[in-house]
Amino acid sequence: MSISVEDVRRSNVKYRYDYRKSTIAAQIISFLLLAFTSGILISNYLSPMKSSIWKTSYYTSEQRMKTIFLLLGILSFILAIVVLVKVPALKKSFICITENGVYGTAGKAFYFATQSFTIPADQITNVTQKGNSIIVESGGNNYRCAINDTYGALHQITALSKFNGSYKAENYEYSAFVDCPNCGEINSSKNNYCYNCNTYLHNSAEKNNDTNSWTCQKCGKVNQNYVGTCGCGEAKPK
Repeated sequence: MSISVEDVRRSNVKYRYDYRKSTIAAQIISFLLLAFTSGILISNYLSPMKSSIWKTSYYTSEQRMKTIFLLLGILSFILAIVVLVKVPALKKSFICITENGVYGTAGKAFYFATQSFTIPADQITNVTQKGNSIIVESGGNNYRCAINDTYGALHQITALSKFNGSYKAENYEYSAFVDCPNCGEINSSKNNYCYNCNTYLHNSAEKNNDTNSWTCQKCGKVNQNYVGTCGCGEAKPK
């Protein structure tokens, strides 16, 4: 029995991944730097130049420098506007994973706009983790969401019972997942702390039966064997 779009929307949300705040911060910082650069270049174009920065007294050389300043200033201004325009679309990015599929808001046309999507689990053909984005494909359509935990979202989507598509992680070294010992949230193995509750995650050394370390039963931190007491105050088990 196939899953309908209504089934996806009506079913319980298991996980929700919102936009990545660091991406928004990077966009705003880039906008400020580009706007500042544009202001400096254009002000140099408008100000009288007795002698150019190249220490030349030739009038034609000064005029050429002024033209270069103007063109670079305009280019920086355009790039600043482009960066700023993307911020609202990036802030709207999110993905919800339900028992029957996924839905959310994805970036469109390089995040100049957004588009909503709802995809039943059995209609997801491919899921790709790339940088700070998760890309969900269904047939010939693909939806790109810039979210805060792309590895966790990848794992949760591929774990859906009706999922029968393919998936790919950008960095296979970090494609393994770890359950948080405190809240149970699934995190990528590259994380030291759970993004949901900030609890220290178990290190892979425990899984590999590493005899040179021990794991604190209280906070989950991995300590070397010569350490008798964990930083949280818990003593090494005998």
